[in-house]
Amino acid sequence: MIEALGQAVAQQFNKSTDIKNLLTGGLFFQQAPQDQEGPYAVYYFIGSSPNEYMGGQENRIHETEVQVNIFSTADDGGIEVIELSRKWIEGFDWVKLPMTGWNVLKTAHVSQGPLSYVNEIWQNTINYEIWVEKE
Repeated sequence: MIEALGQAVAQQFNKSTDIKNLLTGGLFFQQAPQDQEGPYAVYYFIGSSPNEYMGGQENRIHETEVQVNIFSTADDGGIEVIELSRKWIEGFDWVKLPMTGWNVLKTAHVSQGPLSYVNEIWQNTINYEIWVEKE
């Protein structure tokens, strides 16, 4: 389920031209290259149990949380990161992600962290709750 969900997030990013055109540095799973330039995003799976990762026999609905971190190295990147966060939410909130073999029941924006500036990089965090059911 996690592999299919990871692919679905990447597919949604690639078809969301507003987001893709603004995140010129790209989208990465778990870790971006150390010297990554431009605005970019990194996503992770958080808050999932091994049963949700592996799909237990009795577990019909799988719930997970996806965290998306948006980064900018620009001098005035705070404004850029806030705009990118807004576009990301518009492009992903309550969207039916393309997951073959799974029915996506919920893709909901549940929280957004404060804007931060660490080591000359602007960052904002967005969390989503995603529920899927095996078809």
